[in-house]
Amino acid sequence: MIEKDQYKNLHFNKFAFAFYSRFFYNRPRELDFFFNKLSFKQPYQILARTIAKNIGYFRGMHIRLTDHADKYDSNPENISQSQEYFENKRLPFIVSTDDKDKVINSVKMQCKFIDDIIVDQYSKEFMNLPYHNEVVFGLICLLVMGYAQEFIGTPGSTFSSYIHRLRINKGFKDNLIYIKSGKPCDNYKQNGPYSWNGFNMHTNTKNKWIS
Repeated sequence: MIEKDQYKNLHFNKFAFAFYSRFFYNRPRELDFFFNKLSFKQPYQILARTIAKNIGYFRGMHIRLTDHADKYDSNPENISQSQEYFENKRLPFIVSTDDKDKVINSVKMQCKFIDDIIVDQYSKEFMNLPYHNEVVFGLICLLVMGYAQEFIGTPGSTFSSYIHRLRINKGFKDNLIYIKSGKPCDNYKQNGPYSWNGFNMHTNTKNKWIS
């Protein structure tokens, strides 16, 4: 518990603020209203919405590999088997990943990649954005994946967490499904008033993963 003292300053200087985010609850409505006003600018949202609308209903998965592959069970078989979480397997399957070659050659999923959809069908629209660099490309991928009817993320990935948050804000089912990580949090069951209660993991991991 953090005690308030108007004569003292609190410094969160050891970790990123996200590590502490789960401690801040029961906050005033004014703060929620302020957060709700923070959003990406319209040109980027409009392009993402257009892409998602043309795709139609789809199920999505974010597979983070490269520098993050040692943070969870990134075995190709485990990633592939995580498709079992999908309820409607007839929907088009869209994948966002930072290692497309591995997904194609090792995981061998029958899917479309959001990167290819943007490059093949929306290159002109992307280049007409106010900014159109690699960071913006990732942003468009993120925003489009936020329209997935069903979504499976990578455990511990901030990118996946943002997509989950976008979906929840749009009113989609709050299921927070992730690729199995080989950690106790795979058996998540809500057992208290806050979402993190059901995760049996070290508190430092919980601070980051649940943020």
